[in-house]
Amino acid sequence: MIGGTSNNVHSKIMLELSLFLFICLISMMLGGLLTPFIAQTMGISDFQTFLSTLSETSSATERTQVKVVLLITQSLSFILPSLLFAYLVHKNKLFQFLKLKSFPTSSFIFMGCLLILTAFPAAQLLMKLNQLIDLSGAAADLEAKASTLTQALLVMNSPQEFMFTLFVVALIPAVGEELVFRGIIQNYLSKINLHTAIWTTAFLFSAFHLQFEGFLPRFLLGAILGYLLYWSGSLWLPIIGHFLFNGLQITGVYILQLQGETVDLKATDQLPWVFMIISTIMMLGLAYWLNKSKQNLSSHEA
Repeated sequence: MIGGTSNNVHSKIMLELSLFLFICLISMMLGGLLTPFIAQTMGISDFQTFLSTLSETSSATERTQVKVVLLITQSLSFILPSLLFAYLVHKNKLFQFLKLKSFPTSSFIFMGCLLILTAFPAAQLLMKLNQLIDLSGAAADLEAKASTLTQALLVMNSPQEFMFTLFVVALIPAVGEELVFRGIIQNYLSKINLHTAIWTTAFLFSAFHLQFEGFLPRFLLGAILGYLLYWSGSLWLPIIGHFLFNGLQITGVYILQLQGETVDLKATDQLPWVFMIISTIMMLGLAYWLNKSKQNLSSHEA
């Protein structure tokens, strides 16, 4: 009887996850169909060709046009299908299911953000190791195109452009990707096995971006965000942590540009080993504290 019940639960999980992926696929197709029309309203006749020619020397207007399209497609690909699925399957318990009903305490938010900050050196080391993997053929071409596009989108010549970039490149992905990966995929898989769910979701999260040189640091970030959800019981903490991780990098690039410096996103300057060791110890200590405190910290209703 117990085995039969377990099989029923697993079947229900797989069925609902399949429904979610189907909704995501339909929504992404809709976004793909709408993209040319959205681009045309901004005077772009062929968006794919326009995108392939975008570079660091492109005008602010051209960069803004691409960001507007990205804003709409990201919303259609992540936020809309997540909310639609949660409404269809869980209806009046939508926010409870997505773990958005409660908000972590200020101390938990502070410690979670501190954990993200202490993970930066480890992420940089993983990036350096990642770059030792030789890419060739289609993978190398895909990586080069993604790198060129990212470099172009992170050119910010005014405070307004910086704020809009922060919104499109940091905030919207933080909300959308956390809804999909932690709010739904990890949420379901954790009913089977918690830690397997966290690391599997982190792998899927990193692989989804199709940027191979950043796979390992993104995998680490995904795992940390997964544990932040587990420790806090609230999706708001991974959203905040995700935004912090992306936002700090964008802010750093903007500050360097204000100083007239050229920014190389692939640069991985070696930090002192003492600093790396101290940072790793702090990261593990914070993780220990958050894990130990998960039952003791209350949550406030959002």
